This record gives sequence, C-alpha cells and structure tokens, in this order.
Amino acid sequence: MRGKGAGELVLGDLFDAQAARTPDVTAVRHGAVGLTFGELADRVDRLAERLVRRGTRPETPVALCVGRGVDMVTGLLAIVRAGGVLVPLDPRHPDERLRLLLRDCAAPLVLTRRDLAHRTSASGADPVFVDAGAPGGAEPVPSDAGTPVPRAGSPAAPGPAVPGPLPLNAACLTYASGSSGVPEGVVVTHAGLTDLFHRHRARFIGPATRDAGGRRLRVAHTAALSSDASWVPLLWLLAGHELHVVDHDTHEDAAAMLAYVGRHRIDVLDETPSLLRPLVAAGLLDADRHRPSVITVGGGALDDELRAALAAAPGTRCHNRYGPAEATVDALVRPVRPGGRPPAGRPSTGVRARVLDGALRPVPAGTPGELYLAGPGLARGYHGRPGPTAARFTADPHGPAGSRLYRTGDLVRVRADGETEFLGRVDDQAQIQGVRGEPREAGAALLRHPGVTGAEEL
Repeated sequence: MRGKGAGELVLGDLFDAQAARTPDVTAVRHGAVGLTFGELADRVDRLAERLVRRGTRPETPVALCVGRGVDMVTGLLAIVRAGGVLVPLDPRHPDERLRLLLRDCAAPLVLTRRDLAHRTSASGADPVFVDAGAPGGAEPVPSDAGTPVPRAGSPAAPGPAVPGPLPLNAACLTYASGSSGVPEGVVVTHAGLTDLFHRHRARFIGPATRDAGGRRLRVAHTAALSSDASWVPLLWLLAGHELHVVDHDTHEDAAAMLAYVGRHRIDVLDETPSLLRPLVAAGLLDADRHRPSVITVGGGALDDELRAALAAAPGTRCHNRYGPAEATVDALVRPVRPGGRPPAGRPSTGVRARVLDGALRPVPAGTPGELYLAGPGLARGYHGRPGPTAARFTADPHGPAGSRLYRTGDLVRVRADGETEFLGRVDDQAQIQGVRGEPREAGAALLRHPGVTGAEEL
C-alpha cells in the first residue's frame, strides 16, 4: 500500500501511527480492564478484518450496539479502520428507536455483544460479535474470506485489494432530532473528524500536554456514544493519552463520579453544564482534592454561578465549546470567564462563521442575524433526506467556489470585541443535557402512543 499524504490521512491512520509509537503504554481502561495501544491495535485489526470479510467497504453503514467499555472503543475504531460508516446505537434506548435508526440507515451489519444481540435482531441486520473470542465459540467466518486490513505504512496482504476510506467518504452517522418529526442522520466525513482532531490538538491537547511537562494525561469518556460529543475524549486517545470509559451509573451519580476522578487522577473532563453543575457542587474544584487540569463544556449555556466557579479554579483550563453535529461537534470556542453575558466564542481554526440576514447578506457588527458555519468540518448533509439537506446546507456566496454554508438556526450578533454572542433560536428547537430536541419529533412520538388521540403545538 502506497504511503498517504498528510491530506489523505483519516482517523484509522492516526490511530495506527500512535499505536506504532507507543505500543506498550495503556490506551484504554474500563473498570478492571485495561489495554495497551498495541493490544488495542491487535483487537481492532482482527475485528476490522472480520468486518471486511463480511462485506464492509467505504460508505457501508455498520451499526455499533455495545455497552460502555473497551468493546465500545474497539468496535468504533474497527468500523472506521474497515472503511465502514459508524452508526452508534445506545443500548439504553427503547427497541422502537433502535429499529427506527437501523431501518433508516439500512445497515447490513450490526456490531454487538452476544448479550445484546436480541436488541437489534428484528432489524434484519446480520450480527457481528465484538466478543466472538469469548466463551461460547467464535463467530463463523465465510469461506470466501477477503483480504486483511493493512495498517498504515504496512505492506498489503496478498489477495484482492480492499480500498480504505478517503477523506470525503462518510465516517459516521450522528442522529439528531429532526424538524420532520423523525431523527435525521448527519453524515460526518473522515475529513471532518480529522479536521476536528487537528483543531483540538492545537487548542486543547497540545497546551495541556505542555502544561503537564509532556506526560500522558488521563481522560474521562462520559458521553453516550450516540452523542456527537463522544468524539471529544476519543481525540485525546488518538494523541496518545489514556482514555477512561466511565459507566453510566458512575457518571450520573455526582459522588461516585467525584470519587472516580480522585481515585484515577483524571486530568481531562468534557461535560454538559447540567451534568457538570452537580460535580462542582459536590467539590470537583475544591482546593484540597485532585482537580482536572482541563475541563471543556458543551451542549448548553453556563449559568453565572457555574461560570464563576470554573473561571476561578486555579490550575484548571476551562473552555466552552459550541457547535452542532452538522459542523462536526464544535465550531466556536472560548476560555470560561466570569461576569457579563457569556458569548459563544470565536471560530476555531479553519472554521468560518458568518452572521447573515434572510437574504444571506452579512449584517453589521452588533446587529442580530442568523449564524451560518463553513469550513472543512461541515457535514455532507442528512442521510437519505435531500429536502432537509437543501434547506440547511446552501452554497456560500461569500466563500471559495464550491464551498457551502450550514444554517444553524441560532440567532447571534458579533460584539465589538469580536466574540459571537448567542441571543436565541430562530425556531423552537431546544436542548436537554446537550441533546437537541425538536417539538415535532416529540409530538410524533406522543401520537404513536395508544393512549393519545390528538396533539397540537402551542
């Protein structure tokens, strides 16, 4: 396999390179289970090879339905290494939602555990067991097995070539609440995720590593895999840091989460304000205990009390992240500071933020307008929904030829200091613990309940 140029690298290549540099250090932990980068890479290789044998190619959707743990990280990396399109499913969601998402994405395969296989069996997708090597026997492998998936820079195995993903290939489908009354799958590309990695490495990971004298940091993964925020801690893993996958029960209990942070000396947390608030109230930032050196917050507004506590924490870098899944997780960032109305921040490197009127004309500084985003992190659109895609993604009349804009629906203005200030929504969309919700989807769900005979918007 020929070497790739810097512009052709995707997440699988970044992981391979890191595993080659640090094969013997711990990559991921969950409970009593820990894997080195070398052990994780071996598991990823074997699982990616099985996915390729089962027909996974670039643009092939592969659902991932596993609990939190090392299987989650192994499965995610194996899907992107095989070139498939990751469709993350949360086993805690109702059967009806899992069936709806599997029907929408038409995934031919679902990567799952044996004890969770019944959750997706009605979809018609063939199961591939991430725990096939566990007691109970290995999954049968077709006799016409394809070629192993070579790591970046390694010689290709003999046999028919299996092309890896290119930057513009789809990498994952992130389902967000849709205005049509059904979830919409945001098609995020490999280029978008790679761009996100480089932005976070420059803004968060690099400075935190230098502050720590170059040592590896311990990073908590707490977000549900079905949330686009779940990519944020995974970026630290790709940069060589130690990922701690925290189970839901621990994460949702402030005292238990606080004890975990102290026991494992967690350095990096990424949270929503609603889940960070009880942690701070329980003593996360107290001077007499271990404090994370980096806290990033996204998925909602910070109230004055929480903002003041974060800004006053000595030795802790606190940042606010803003961005929709359609712009690949985040687009505007700023340090958390006390006082005044908090702005959403400034555009990340490479992100173009435009405040426009209804005719897509720039509005003067200080004048309210709708926020539009552009740049390499922009998603392809909504899976199988050309109408919503055309309504939200449009040609950028102010950018290079062929560039596009994403209409966020957020009403903002640019202040005199250059910060973008959030004023509200141009529609009635809301967010709950960082997950956006459309009233039409909630109404559609109510109408499907046998006890509801009618509903109307107020």
